[in-house]
Amino acid sequence: MVYAKQGFSRWRALRKQVRLLKRADEIICISDHVLSDLKQHTRLKTPAVRIHNGVNSLAAEPQTPVSELEDQPYLFHIGRMTPNKNVECLIELAEHWPDQQFVFAGPRSGYTEGFQHEASARGLANVRFLFDVSESQKAWLYAHCEALLMPSLTEGFGLPAIEAMYFGRPVFLSALTSLPEIGGETARYFHNFEPESMRQTIQSGLRDMREPGSEDRIKAWAQNFTWDNCIRRYISRYAKALDLPLWGAQ
Repeated sequence: MVYAKQGFSRWRALRKQVRLLKRADEIICISDHVLSDLKQHTRLKTPAVRIHNGVNSLAAEPQTPVSELEDQPYLFHIGRMTPNKNVECLIELAEHWPDQQFVFAGPRSGYTEGFQHEASARGLANVRFLFDVSESQKAWLYAHCEALLMPSLTEGFGLPAIEAMYFGRPVFLSALTSLPEIGGETARYFHNFEPESMRQTIQSGLRDMREPGSEDRIKAWAQNFTWDNCIRRYISRYAKALDLPLWGAQ
């Protein structure tokens, strides 16, 4: 909200949100970044804690191949492609890097179709868009990509990064907002969005991530974001609020 809105619209939305939050005994945020934003923009005295989201692993789920991509290495982006996702820089990267295949997946919408039309207008034969993929297709796309690209300008969490990490896939993320927290030291980061800089970051990162043990380290990091961990902490917070015996981690 504080990033998507401006001026009076932002002030009004924030004021409404603060009124609702004042009714809470405790506020739970999905990342340290969101917790920091909460403190900065609301100045509420309500106690607040961070509990990271859980992320379902698709690694053991059935996979449906995308036939036109079989035996083709590709860099992958998945999401709604709204303005905060910064997809424009990936289109520019694809134009700068014509011998590299890029695959974009997301729901059919004005945003996703708009980027498909832009790639077509630029004559980018190395870009493919997939709309409304199934869960089994998504699992296959994660499993077979060279890496996930997520250059978002703002994120509260960053779910696709962890979904890809469950497969041991390298992830390349924006260095902005919550993503360094979610990607940790196992991800690589874009510190600017100039095509040549992004290309160098990806090529260097892919070389490094071919080292023995890299895939195992990526998978191990993803295990920090299980639903078991998340739910245990929520139960603990509710137990404390209800003055019941505490259970699980604080």
